[in-house]
Amino acid sequence: MGNIENTCMSKRQRLDQRAENSQRLPMNFNTERKSFFGDNTLLLISDSHTISIIDTSTLKETIVAEGNAHAFYLDFHYRKGLIFWSDYSAGTISRIRYPSNKSTTAEVIIHSQTPAGVAVDTDNDVLYWADRNLHTISRSNLDGSNTVLLVSTNRPEDIELDIANGWIYYTFNGYDAIGKIRVNGSEIQTIVDNIGTTQNLALDFYEDRIYWTENGNRIVRSAFFDGSDSKIIIDGISDGYPFGIATTKSNVYFSTWNKGELFQLFKNNASASNRLIYTTGTTSLMSIKIFQSTESECNSYVEIQNGEKRSTGYHTDLEIDIPISDDKID
Repeated sequence: MGNIENTCMSKRQRLDQRAENSQRLPMNFNTERKSFFGDNTLLLISDSHTISIIDTSTLKETIVAEGNAHAFYLDFHYRKGLIFWSDYSAGTISRIRYPSNKSTTAEVIIHSQTPAGVAVDTDNDVLYWADRNLHTISRSNLDGSNTVLLVSTNRPEDIELDIANGWIYYTFNGYDAIGKIRVNGSEIQTIVDNIGTTQNLALDFYEDRIYWTENGNRIVRSAFFDGSDSKIIIDGISDGYPFGIATTKSNVYFSTWNKGELFQLFKNNASASNRLIYTTGTTSLMSIKIFQSTESECNSYVEIQNGEKRSTGYHTDLEIDIPISDDKID
């Protein structure tokens, strides 16, 4: 039998759309929460005490983990079926297997003083995280072992990875800037400064842009990866403080932590109003990740016979039954 590979997406797009065109996960609706609008995207969110997945097309939610003290930032390893998050108040980083055909509980894998941003390198199975009050960015294996301190820097907050080019991007809490360092901890650079208090950031590999939220100024801003062309994307958030942010090819999503609301903005229609698509009702809404999206450069797939393989290491992760092919395509 041949292998199915997407021949239209670049490596950077595959990094950004790790879950694209995979099977839809089963959802159980939680009637205590409300969604208003959908666009065929699954969003992984943290709302202080709960980690959930929101299906924006069916208006349903699945709770992945509950009982956190202050769930802050999160990320996931789709192929291995692992979701990671930091709990700022508990001083922990945890992970849980999802989806799973049996009951699972969260596993604390790292203890740190004030853990903030977490990011997963799915190419090399490495976890990166920031600690705000320790002023550090570190990395470890996916189970928390073999911890390595990469750099000491001013109050790092959120972090995002550009593994293809070997960079870690991060926000500074209270220092109103965005920086980047090499994944080995070298070449520390400030690429954007003189901005408002930054929180969450997202790397958009479709446009080679950074998107970030400025809590104090109540705006969302964007710039190219080198910091040029900095501009306000969303302004006038009058009654909410923006925190989480995520992007797809066509959309920008952002949350307001104090209102517990999630909004969507179309990239190609900057004059359009933000659409409220979800609300927690009472709790703070923090980090957002694109867990699965049906958007793609094209929907053309071809069957590659065994004798025509262009990649090595093809395998199926039987535990979650999702076919995977590596990114080493000529």
